[in-house]
Amino acid sequence: MILSINDRKLIRILLSKSNHRNSLQKLFNHVNNFATLPAIDDFNLVSESQLDFLLKKLDQESAEVLTILSNKYPVLLKQIFDPPGMLFCKGNLKLLGKAKISIIGGRNSSYSDLNFIKEVAMFLANNNLIIVSGLANGVDTSAHFGAGADNTIAVIASGLDICYPKQNYRLFEEIKAKGLVISENDFGCPPLAKLFPRRNRIIVGLSNVIIASNVKMKSGSMITCRLVVENNRDLIVVPGSPFDMRHVGSNKLIADGANIFTNFDDLGEFLNNIYNTEFNGEIKTEEEKHVNKNLERKNKTLLNLIPANGINMEDLMINLKVSQAEFLEVISELEMLGYIVIDHCQKVFLTS
Repeated sequence: MILSINDRKLIRILLSKSNHRNSLQKLFNHVNNFATLPAIDDFNLVSESQLDFLLKKLDQESAEVLTILSNKYPVLLKQIFDPPGMLFCKGNLKLLGKAKISIIGGRNSSYSDLNFIKEVAMFLANNNLIIVSGLANGVDTSAHFGAGADNTIAVIASGLDICYPKQNYRLFEEIKAKGLVISENDFGCPPLAKLFPRRNRIIVGLSNVIIASNVKMKSGSMITCRLVVENNRDLIVVPGSPFDMRHVGSNKLIADGANIFTNFDDLGEFLNNIYNTEFNGEIKTEEEKHVNKNLERKNKTLLNLIPANGINMEDLMINLKVSQAEFLEVISELEMLGYIVIDHCQKVFLTS
């Protein structure tokens, strides 16, 4: 890929491990305000050969790197505190220029909660919004899956060549092929715990509105919700049972003034004021979006795996040997068609 002189300088600064974050923050502030690079005497740079090696790797992976100086860099993201100096991107960069909404939430969510988030994402995607999330288990996976791979941006904490969690590998590859995966970390970077809060600020920074579900009091999702408020973005929270620990943080956020998710009509009206578009209030059915020969085959396989006395959902997913995203697709279809029922203990039974 071809880079401007300033882009090359900035990447060489950011790739150098010897630059401290405090000095880089000063650099980012300057870039944000004036869209030009200051004198680079105070910074260490990696060599031109190291940069050329990275660019060769990007070409091999059919990926790109955007610096904060690039005209493709998202304008909204520049407005947050501590914006990433560069983004590694794999997929459809045009999605960065479209209206986006982020969905965040807990990893340990009930089936009904995950199915609801999938419907929310489907509703938003049907109304021409790109869904941004973090590819994690739970709410993130349901959000990506509901939107469809071609309508979603996955922001990850690792390098573009590493999928985390591993069970989302097929979804990860599909989004890279049809949607967009982005990271501020170089190839080979593992998903270290300290990188997830930094990933979350990008998820917040890409959108005007963030929808949160299944937020525990002490969780990464709660910290991300604070980032939403600190960066002057709109927060919509899905309420939950006061007896469910997985919703205590969500309900507290609503009590503290966050917008409450009431119904799709109200959501559409709220978003219409922000995105200046007419929301049709329709959700495509599962048959319209997902029914195909491959799904029908998986439906039959799953039904054959359910014994007369039922089976736990997690065990069923393991036996089916598919990703969480594919499992949700299949089981949602069967439940909507009336072939199975799921009780309050998340146990699956045949209806006949």
